[in-house]
Amino acid sequence: EVRTSAIFEPYSDDPENRGNTIFSGEVLTDFILELHEEKIDLHLHTNSDRSAHIALNAVEKARNIIGKPLDTRVSTCHLELIHENDISRFRELDVPANFTLHWNGIGYLTGWEKPIGPERAARRFSIQALIDDGATVSYSSDTTGMTRLYRTSPFFSMQIGHNRQEVGAAPDSEVLSPTSERLSLKDIIHGYTKGGAYQLRYEDNLGSIEIGKIADLVVLDQDIFEVNRYDIHKTTPSAVVIAGEVIQGKLP
Repeated sequence: EVRTSAIFEPYSDDPENRGNTIFSGEVLTDFILELHEEKIDLHLHTNSDRSAHIALNAVEKARNIIGKPLDTRVSTCHLELIHENDISRFRELDVPANFTLHWNGIGYLTGWEKPIGPERAARRFSIQALIDDGATVSYSSDTTGMTRLYRTSPFFSMQIGHNRQEVGAAPDSEVLSPTSERLSLKDIIHGYTKGGAYQLRYEDNLGSIEIGKIADLVVLDQDIFEVNRYDIHKTTPSAVVIAGEVIQGKLP
């Protein structure tokens, strides 16, 4: 939207501009190798197709240099545009893809039609393609500031990701194209639980209710699979359990 993200084809309204990254792919490769030695994970902001491509290339080069999987888990976030040739590489290179679901409606993020044009605009947030390919997908809010704190609720974002419409929009209002990217609640919940746990390297302890895992969980005040798809955002926890102890509310 501000024409700084590294993009493959020039911005539609600025033919000399393809954006850029803060550092080169070579620098990123070297940094990933350092992190591999220290077993430190890395979270990258890769908003557009060329920045995601550079990140994936760096991971691939680092893996080739050491000749085995990395001991740093590199995740990418936002990914408003992904080149179709890179879809399968997220799975192949074990790079989690983190999306900001509450951006997936119409009316909150504005100003992106003019810089990228209609063809690319119609490909924004290709989440379903990654899910279908078997990539690790997770979700977060990327929200700061008290005035937008309400948008940090995962249920707020779940509704937008499920409908591709802003919360409060009428059911017959415009859906962010393509409609095939209206995600299933099952896939959304998987991203918020198992996907998030894997991205944070907690998959052995968190992300699902299983014997041997930490009993961190919530009990909800409504079944989000049964309520109207435009009421999902109203969901709140009636009980919060941390390490097996009820710290708020009470169990049924």
